Amino acid sequence: MYEERKERHSHPARLRTKQIVIRFTEEEYKAVKSKIEQSKMKQQDYLTRALTSKPITVVEGVHELIPELKRIGNNLNQLTRACHEGKADCKLEVEQIEKEMSEVWQLLNRSLQGRA
Repeated sequence: MYEERKERHSHPARLRTKQIVIRFTEEEYKAVKSKIEQSKMKQQDYLTRALTSKPITVVEGVHELIPELKRIGNNLNQLTRACHEGKADCKLEVEQIEKEMSEVWQLLNRSLQGRA
């Protein structure tokens, strides 16, 4: 079985063959599981990073920015197309995009300050 797993991995030197068993109280277990869920990482990745002193950064609210950034990107693409076709006065649209980007930046700053 080891040889079979080794062949499937592109980096056999990174194959994790060692295991540590750790026991938690119910409260500790819930706290650890909660942190793992908040990180949106796989449990093994989270614990490996946490135990090898690599920083784990969780920024609340970032997932809310993704649809907003996609919308702004779509608006920018439409604006660019309209400008190239001579169908738009770009000044007003650029001002609107600047306003939207400012709002996204403020939301990101609030999320980062809440983490500090």
